[in-house]
Formats: sequence, structure tokens, C-alpha cells
Amino acid sequence: MLIAFILLSAGLAACVVYLGVSLRNEKKESAICRQTVNECPYLISALTFPGLKYLQVSAGAERLCGLEPQMYIGHTMQEMVHPDDYAIIQGIIQENAPKRHYEGIFARLRTASSNWQWTKTSAILVKDVKGNDQLICYTYDINDLVDAREELRQAEERYSLLLQNTFDVAWQLDIETRKITFLSEISYEHTGVDSRPAGSILNSEDIFPVEDIAMCRAMINRRIKDLRESKETRDKPEENNIRVRNADGSLVWSRMRSTLYKDKFGRLFLAGVTHRIFMSSVSDPGSQKNCELITNFLLALPSVRVFWMDQNKMFLGCNAAFAMDMGFLAPKFITGKQEAEIAKAAKGWEPYRPELLTLFESGQSVSGKLVLWNKADGTTGLSLYNLSAMNQDDGQFCGVMGTYT
Repeated sequence: MLIAFILLSAGLAACVVYLGVSLRNEKKESAICRQTVNECPYLISALTFPGLKYLQVSAGAERLCGLEPQMYIGHTMQEMVHPDDYAIIQGIIQENAPKRHYEGIFARLRTASSNWQWTKTSAILVKDVKGNDQLICYTYDINDLVDAREELRQAEERYSLLLQNTFDVAWQLDIETRKITFLSEISYEHTGVDSRPAGSILNSEDIFPVEDIAMCRAMINRRIKDLRESKETRDKPEENNIRVRNADGSLVWSRMRSTLYKDKFGRLFLAGVTHRIFMSSVSDPGSQKNCELITNFLLALPSVRVFWMDQNKMFLGCNAAFAMDMGFLAPKFITGKQEAEIAKAAKGWEPYRPELLTLFESGQSVSGKLVLWNKADGTTGLSLYNLSAMNQDDGQFCGVMGTYT
């Protein structure tokens, strides 16, 4: 009997010790959980369901919205969330009720300054000790993400508007696949080429002559080599002439300006714009030969200075006499340059510039004008000059030709 009593006492003592140790461990684990929840930078909250009244809120509430946790207790989610967002939340909760788990709940929470803070929440339905449903929410700040998305949306909208209103054709070429994508629509009214929607073309030979494709291929290969040797991510813009084919086989001369660049994955692309130039009238071998004969004749004139430029004030050509008067060794140093660029480099260009700029505004030709000008060698000369506006067959202004003696 005594032995039984001793054994019973020992067992009770062991149980008491075990319960004490377990209670201390549970309190310790509970304290660790509370500390983890309170130190979490995000907002962790428990709400009744389906009433959505706050029962517990972590210290993250003050860091997230500037409100102390106790200010939530007793209030409903409807009081703390923007009205427009609350209606959406209600729908999400109803649709996902069988899953008891919710992801991607976007809402604006009320802040201490009476503003709204964009947040994203994940939530799960659990049972408490009494068997009642509680909604446990994990909420964090996405203000920066929302701002970034809005900036991206506005940038995309501006990009779209610019592409819709440009007179040029914007395009991109994937160097690896050699697939061309038109970023803007092609309008026959502006380009003289059959109108096409934005998008990729399957066969480049349908729109470009074989000779021009070969020229572009050689140009691209040269630029790829130069870019790799330079170890840069993009090269300097380059301008080239190219012919574009209509459905009826006619060819339209265009001027393209492009940049070769490397994206963050190391892929190469050629991006650029193309616009029509007045040489578009050269569409068949006969007229092309005539144009070449006339050009060679103008270039060979010893006493007459000749230059011509397109509607964008870019020099398309000149003869050697004009180049020398402007202080350049040959026409190639002027061809392809903008008028403003030549004006900065050549003092001999100053006397003609005011009338030229007026012509671009009015479209009215100038003839029989006398002007004194300073030559490149420092002497002074008297010139008789003409500036002629050039128009396409449809009457559209396409450039200027100038001559002086």
C-alpha cells in the first residue's frame, strides 16, 4: 500500500513537472510568434467572417498606414478601405469562398493623413478554437508598383500617339531572324507606298528590291562588326537610301535613319524611321538613267554651283564647285548633312540661308538674287543665285534646288 502511494505521488509529481515545462514552452513559443508578427514589416490582421470586423492587428499597421493597431479593433474593413475597392473585394471573397484562400487583392487603405495607400493582400480562412471562421490577412505596400505601372501606361500611350501621328514609318529589325516589324502604319498619302497596317512582314522581298536587300545586309554586317569591336550597346545613327516596292511593282525612294543596339539579353536589333524623298520619281530603268545623266551633268559644271536638298532640309547632293566654295574637299562631305549643320561649319552659306529658310516656309521660289559673300579663301565674291521649290507630280513640296554663279 505504501509502495503504491509512493508510485502515485511520483507520477503526479512528474505530471506536474511535465505540465509546467510544457506551459513554459508554449508561453515561450507564443511570445516568439507575437514578436515575429509585431516585427514583421507588413500588416497581419485577423477579421471576423463574413462580417469582416478587425479582431487583431499587428504593429505593421503603423508602419504601413501610420495608424496604431488598436485604432482598427472594432472597426470593419469597409470603414478602412476605399469604397470602390471594397466592392471589388466583396466579389473576390464570394467567388473564392469554397477555396478558403485568396490571392492578389488590390485595395487602397486609409492612412493617418486621410490619404489612401495602395496595398496588396493575400488571405486565408481558418477556424478559431470555438469553430468560428476568421479571415487572416497578409497586407503590404505596392504604392511604388502602382506608380511605376501608371508611368508605364502613360509612356505606352504617348508612344502609341506618336506612332499614330508621325509622317515617318517607324520599324524594327530582329538581326537574328531578320524579321522586320512596322511599328507604325504605312500611309500611301505620306509615303507613296501601298498602305500597310503595323506589324511584321513575312517576306522582305515583297516590299524591297533584291539589290537593296543585299545593300542593307552588307551595311548591317559591317555595323555588327563595328559594334562588337567597340564593346558599346548601340552605335551612332546612320542614314541610307532605299527603294520600297508597291504592289504594282513601282519603286519609291526613301531615306532611312537607323540605330543598331543590343538589349539586356545580348540580342541585336536595328531600329529606325523611313521617309519618302523626292527621288521617288525614279521608278523605272529609263527614268533612272535620265536622272543619272542630269545629275552627272550638274556635277560637272565648272562655273555654276549646284545643290539640292529634300523637304527636311537635308542635302541630297551638290557639285564639286559648290563644295569647294563651302570649304569642303568634295560633295560627299556635304551630302547627307542637315542644313543647320552646314550653316555652322561653312561661312559661305550665310548669304543664302535667310531666303532658303523663307522658301521652306512659303514654298515660293527665288530667282535672280544678287549677294556678296565671303569665300573660303578669305576673298569676297558677287553671286547671282536662284532657289527653286521642287514638287512631286501630286503637287506636294519635296525639296529645293539651288544654283548660283
